[in-house]
Amino acid sequence: MNRKPPISEAIKENGNIVGMGASVILSAVLLNPIPLLAGVVAEAAYLLFVPESRWYTDRLAQRAAAEALRQRRQRNMQILLQLPPETQERFARLEAIRRQIEGVTQQDTQMFGQMMRKLDYLLDKFLQFALKELEFRAYLQSLLSECRLSPPPLPNVRLTSGRERPASKDLLFPSSAAPGVVADIQRFYDGEIAQLQTAMSAEKDEGTRSVLARRLDILQRRRDHVGKIGAMLKNLDQQLQLLQDTFGLINDEVRARSPEQVTGEIDEVVLQTDVMTQTLEELVSLGQTG
Repeated sequence: MNRKPPISEAIKENGNIVGMGASVILSAVLLNPIPLLAGVVAEAAYLLFVPESRWYTDRLAQRAAAEALRQRRQRNMQILLQLPPETQERFARLEAIRRQIEGVTQQDTQMFGQMMRKLDYLLDKFLQFALKELEFRAYLQSLLSECRLSPPPLPNVRLTSGRERPASKDLLFPSSAAPGVVADIQRFYDGEIAQLQTAMSAEKDEGTRSVLARRLDILQRRRDHVGKIGAMLKNLDQQLQLLQDTFGLINDEVRARSPEQVTGEIDEVVLQTDVMTQTLEELVSLGQTG
């Protein structure tokens, strides 16, 4: 985020605008230029000393931090509303643990401030990973319909099947069913591939064989991509659990270990989280170009 120069921010301060406006109005009412001249002198002194002062720099930093926090909360709320209730509950538990940790570290905010910022980063990543996990499950569910396969049953929910199945986050197959879903879709593709191979072996027309070969290549790539999605779903599930475990561990250790030791624990998870983020980006890029 690009920050504006302090002097431009200082000019827009409410107090500065009101002060200059008052001097102009007073001069106009009294028909006397002295209030305006005094306002100009005060403005020059204000712009000379205040924008570069430590006090004003800290004020702008606090304002920027507050705005970043507001945007972060708004962004997280938008993501949270897209997630199923059980995931929202998991996130709420993480936030509760974060508040407990903050309560313990309030007496030494300078030392633990960096640690809390990293925990906030992991909270953001939890939501992003949970949303991506939901998107992958929705993608697999759409393939079930495309392949004319029946989705796995949902507990306590009565649904129609096939193409009539609603595409709701609350009606997707559960995460635990993902391996079976991936296997079903891949078996469907295996059957289609076998049929195409048989058709190719019997086909004499070169043009038709070329079309069949192209279809074979596409189906094989789609089958492989489903396998990658399945592996990523497994990784995402473990990553989400890792974040939960980490918050619990930090809550256990923050009362007994030094800030450096606790931050070291978090750094390892942050590194793992960054690796997962990069892997997701590569998978999405592969899906777009494949």
